[in-house]
Amino acid sequence: MANQVDIKTSIKEEVDKYWDANKEPFLLSSIGSIYPKEDIQAYTKGVSLRNWIDSNRKELGVQVVVHPLQPARIGLIPLNETYTFSKTTDSKKNTDRELTLAFLEMLNTKLSSKELDEINIPFKILTKLLK
Repeated sequence: MANQVDIKTSIKEEVDKYWDANKEPFLLSSIGSIYPKEDIQAYTKGVSLRNWIDSNRKELGVQVVVHPLQPARIGLIPLNETYTFSKTTDSKKNTDRELTLAFLEMLNTKLSSKELDEINIPFKILTKLLK
């Protein structure tokens, strides 16, 4: 188990590295892939990770940003940066994907095997619709 200085340094480094590469928040849920849950609970002394980060944000050099439509989507960005989650892009992406999958499911349930054999949707188009 690493000490508290290590986790603070690690979070700061991960947030900065992710921000520099993507200009998007480092998701709070990603910290679980770096440290086991037990270690995080030991570091925070039972305080929720988000509250612990809020209490230590100046030391960490990060700030918390929350998606307006998906409150569980919590991100961290460098303290001196600003970021606003898009309200429409994420929803549109999910909607397009859901519609495409629903259409494919409908074809599968409504058409016979012979009719399905006659359908030819290029893979390139499917991947574009599912992005």
